[in-house]
Amino acid sequence: MKKNKQAFILCIGVVLAIFLLMVIKRDVTSKSASMEKVASSIEAED
Repeated sequence: MKKNKQAFILCIGVVLAIFLLMVIKRDVTSKSASMEKVASSIEAED
């Protein structure tokens, strides 16, 4: 049971790490585009 719990925690850790890497990778590639969107939407609201 204890061994299963460790494996489960390790599995969650790996999944979280992969998820974070994917999010960071996507953020880096779309950061400039999203920044422009935010800036243009702020200007549009004024």
